[in-house]
Amino acid sequence: MYRILVADDHYAVRQALLALLKDAFESAELGEAEDTDTLVKTALKQNWDLVITDLVMPGGGALQAIKQIRPAKPRLPVIVISTHSAEIYAGWTQRGGADAFLEKDKVSALLVPVIREIMDRQNNV
Repeated sequence: MYRILVADDHYAVRQALLALLKDAFESAELGEAEDTDTLVKTALKQNWDLVITDLVMPGGGALQAIKQIRPAKPRLPVIVISTHSAEIYAGWTQRGGADAFLEKDKVSALLVPVIREIMDRQNNV
């Protein structure tokens, strides 16, 4: 069973992500955060297998959150999603500590395979 934390400041996007994850991982325990501060507090307070976060959110966004989470949880995988182009932001976010970057318009097709790939890597380490 996976424990996945989803952070996005847009309620409808968060709910769509949670529904997608619930369909793909029926026994997953899902959590949610609506801003960077809540994401960081929730990520540090509880044990999660994966974080999915929007690049831009109130309080600093994904890179600010990763900077705060990594010292305490260096192996916690983080997937960053955004409406911004992967061509520009994928390398930038991965240099900032993200494990993957997905454009929001590709999330429905790519998120589950990327999660499986990341979790397989985690389990084989």
